[in-house]
Amino acid sequence: MMRLLIASLAIIVTLAHAKTEKQEVSALNVMFTSLNSPPKLKGWKSSGGDPCDGSWEGVKCKGSSVTELQLSGYELSGSLGYLLSNLKSLTTFDLSKNNLKGNIPYQLPPNIANLDFSENELDGNVPYSLSQMNKLKSINLGQNKLDGELSDMFQKLSKLETVDFSLNKLSGKLPQSFANLTSLKKLHLQENRFKGDINVLRNLPIDDLNIEDNQFEGWIPNELKEIDSLLTGGGNDWSAETAPPPPPGVKYGRKSGGSNQGGGMSIGTGLMIAGASLGVLVLIIVLIGLVSRKKSSPNPHFIDEDNSQHTPRLRSMRSHGSSQELRIDFGNDYKGRKSLDSDDENAQGIGSKGLKHSVSSRVMSFNDTEFANKLNAKRTTSTRAATEFELSDLQTATANFAPGNLLGEGSIGRVYRAKYPDGRVSF
Repeated sequence: MMRLLIASLAIIVTLAHAKTEKQEVSALNVMFTSLNSPPKLKGWKSSGGDPCDGSWEGVKCKGSSVTELQLSGYELSGSLGYLLSNLKSLTTFDLSKNNLKGNIPYQLPPNIANLDFSENELDGNVPYSLSQMNKLKSINLGQNKLDGELSDMFQKLSKLETVDFSLNKLSGKLPQSFANLTSLKKLHLQENRFKGDINVLRNLPIDDLNIEDNQFEGWIPNELKEIDSLLTGGGNDWSAETAPPPPPGVKYGRKSGGSNQGGGMSIGTGLMIAGASLGVLVLIIVLIGLVSRKKSSPNPHFIDEDNSQHTPRLRSMRSHGSSQELRIDFGNDYKGRKSLDSDDENAQGIGSKGLKHSVSSRVMSFNDTEFANKLNAKRTTSTRAATEFELSDLQTATANFAPGNLLGEGSIGRVYRAKYPDGRVSF
């Protein structure tokens, strides 16, 4: 009696654990009916049942969810039904080598990683719903009767490693979203009606490419010629000339799917990076040259009075009031003239070729009488003419043009506070 009770409990627990999700049961019921209820699918029912109890042919589950349908070579006919999208846990869907007809359903299981409908009699277009199946790693629709152009639907399929659309009637140009297939290793498109160029494939890490017997034209990109398994002949109209270089600013460099993957950049990519770096360096040099030229351009306020002089001079320019504006000019290229007051007095600057530290456009304010008396020995002209002083005297008076002595800055230079040898300060 006790043994019978334990056996009954075990059966109940097993059934409770194996109970398949209702929506998945409904999807398989509809599929079984659409396939004309084939007797080879043992355990399948057109209504109800429990696919995950282990009795349904080709069905694998994890818990109460259907994860795999392995139905290759069962001589299945008919169509696939309309509730496949209910199989939300399905990751492998293999219906290859059967006699299926009609269109591939638009509503496919959304989380498939491996899809194989090859070697059937399916027709119509490749469904755009593939664009939302971003977990796809492998898709094989080869040896069917599919036609029309491929939609631009591969933007989100970056995990896709294998694509086989061979032996169909597909046409048109390759979609530009092929460039998003950054994990693609195998691409078989042979015996279709594709046309145009194949440049969209040039950066992909493909190591097995078959595009024979199509209507492609143009050039075979040099990057693709490195592929280990490459078939491009039969029906295609390739140019015999060398492939042109990439447009300016466009970088090409195929990611290797073989032993070189992760081993560094290609030679072509390295050369392009080096060229770009050199161009940036040249641009920087040109900009520095332009800025330097602008800084050394003639100053319209001063005239080069004596190019033979090499000692920096101070030019005193009379202004209104009790102070003078003192101009220091370095450099031998300053030429120009400007009226400084109502008497049209001219200020002239003398440059120094060898002076490395330029102190251009600086103006100091000192008391005319007192400061002139201190430096009377240095004066070479009258108080209304330009007066020359050594740079060392100016550095002493302004503490080497210390920022703390800077009073302000006008349109023709900076104004500094000067401290006299007797301790007084002029503002």
